[in-house]
Amino acid sequence: MSDSTPLPSAPAVAVSPGIILQPPLSRCGRGPGLVLVRAASHAESQANNHSLDPEPVQKWAEESFAIAQITFDSESSGSPSSVFDLLRDAVQALTSLTECDKKDSFGLLVYGSQADYAPGFGDLLYGAAVSEPGKFAAGVFFDTWDVVVTPALLHLDGSKPNKQDSETLKVHSYPEVSSSGFIIPGHADFNMSSGGVAHTRSLTFIKKHLNGPYFDLEKIWEEHTYFEFADRSVEKTMATMVQEPYVNHVPTLTGGIGRERLSKFYLNHFIFNNPDDTALELISRTVGVDRVVDEFIFCFTHDKVLDWLIPGIPPTGKSLRIPFTSVVNIRGDRLYHEHIAWDQATVLIQLGLLPEYLPFPYPLADGRLPGPGKRFEYRVPAAGADTANKLQNEHMVESNGMIAFEVREYGNIRIHGKAIALRLVQDGYSVCINDIPSSQDAIDATVDELSTAIRQPAQDEIAPSRVIGLAADVTSSTQVERLVKETVEKLGPLTLMVANAGIAQVKPLLAVTEEDIDSVMSVNVKGVFNCYTLAARQMIAQGDPTEAAGVGTYKILGAASIVSHKPFPTLGVYSASKWAVRGLTQAMAMEMAPHKITVNAYAPGIVDTAMWEQIDDGLGALEGRGKGESLKLYSDRFIALGRTSRPEDVAGLVGFLSGPDSDYVTGQTMVVDGGVIFT
Repeated sequence: MSDSTPLPSAPAVAVSPGIILQPPLSRCGRGPGLVLVRAASHAESQANNHSLDPEPVQKWAEESFAIAQITFDSESSGSPSSVFDLLRDAVQALTSLTECDKKDSFGLLVYGSQADYAPGFGDLLYGAAVSEPGKFAAGVFFDTWDVVVTPALLHLDGSKPNKQDSETLKVHSYPEVSSSGFIIPGHADFNMSSGGVAHTRSLTFIKKHLNGPYFDLEKIWEEHTYFEFADRSVEKTMATMVQEPYVNHVPTLTGGIGRERLSKFYLNHFIFNNPDDTALELISRTVGVDRVVDEFIFCFTHDKVLDWLIPGIPPTGKSLRIPFTSVVNIRGDRLYHEHIAWDQATVLIQLGLLPEYLPFPYPLADGRLPGPGKRFEYRVPAAGADTANKLQNEHMVESNGMIAFEVREYGNIRIHGKAIALRLVQDGYSVCINDIPSSQDAIDATVDELSTAIRQPAQDEIAPSRVIGLAADVTSSTQVERLVKETVEKLGPLTLMVANAGIAQVKPLLAVTEEDIDSVMSVNVKGVFNCYTLAARQMIAQGDPTEAAGVGTYKILGAASIVSHKPFPTLGVYSASKWAVRGLTQAMAMEMAPHKITVNAYAPGIVDTAMWEQIDDGLGALEGRGKGESLKLYSDRFIALGRTSRPEDVAGLVGFLSGPDSDYVTGQTMVVDGGVIFT
């Protein structure tokens, strides 16, 4: 990065002992004059200043004021002649300064409390100010001084008694701070947030009474963003900022503090890392005396690593629209800091990386406990692209939908998945139990439960060691590949894959978002595809099934649904995913037949499982029924055999499709629903 773009440079000049003259430190280099009074004890504070907030003389100069700073010690602040002479000389220095563009009217700022100066200093200062008639248009003070200059602004710490506003006096109290030193960087009582608020209030007051300096803050901010996102120049971007700026991206704690580190951040992590199609859609803008507050939508395609926004996440190719808020503090005509915030949950949802439900590990208020093999889960109170849509147009998304969110009781290892595993163990299979990594405890519990079950006398021939558990997310081909490899290493040749993972979704199609589609298809289609293909690769690599494993055919099974034959309203995306499983099963069966691999799917109906509890909840919310009522209504109305299906019903069909009696069956999606649909 080049450092050829110069920053404003106007060194302070000593006028006399006790007075320095600081020209404006802005790009325009001109501005009104201020006489800044400080106590000598405050001069030592700068050595202890480890913040980016500069001492007042530099801060006001960066606001584009010309500053004559007077430092009073205990002796000079108690001497009438010293007070008069120093104030007069300060005014004369400003009057003669070319960069001070207003010669007949100045502001007076008195830092510190009365205790920081000699007794009677307030009276002496008042007398000196009166001797300069009309020179002081306004004053700012940090103690309950008698009014030296009117109009006046007082900033009072928590130890001071409050005073009432009047026509010529405005008072602000700061109960959270303990002394007037809260405004002085490096002071023991410095408070950055309170000091920042006090400075903005002082700036508003002084500009009003000195008629400036005023800058086009929107233009300054837009220039900065142009250099960031369009011109993509680190050097030019940094040239729009004060000597020591900072940027904080609040959700990820990324950015840079100080010119050197911020320059490196822009160079290595921001300006050249943003995707080429990055766009900012402005929603609203509020402009204050020293800051610009924007609401905007940050739009891009995630085709690069954006480590400032989503650290550690590889490109996904997803298109994102994220509501952002930026609070940009502008000091004079240059940026001081940016506070940028957004909802990281909406980012993860739009990337398909945040599940709809997460475990709720705390006791419920009513004392309820989850049932065996189940856990409580809360519905994540966050939304995807709908957040941007509603920010853009409040009518695009209904309000208060999340208020109806509730904790649900949900099975970790899905109930019919456990029933299938038990059936396979009973049929003599060595079984690997799989669920997502966050369900490792449930995997372990299921392995223990099945191991206990197969120790019963009727099953003595089945050893507990033939049941293992491995965590993997089936939406990740890498994780499924590892799952298959470790299963073979621990249990021997792979003869059967049951791709049972699936999630449901109850939503009218006009309410479905891209994130909804992605989340369902990722598990129900991509997950099945990964299990099908990676199991098939392993089986093909093993060779002839009879020679490799002593079976007539290898078998691959997938979880479809009755909606793969006949979709249900409000289950449109779920239905589409199961139609895809049915089609994938048929195509896979045709391609795998030469390798002696059969591929079939099982299509459960209305089963009393956690998935149908979720469907029941969704239908109840849409159609105005209580918990369990939709499950009962659908069972009574649609099932010919008159009862809700049990997990064992599904396990029985899977047992048939897994065994030798189905060796001549392939490419089929078999229904087990008690007579809901007839194919």
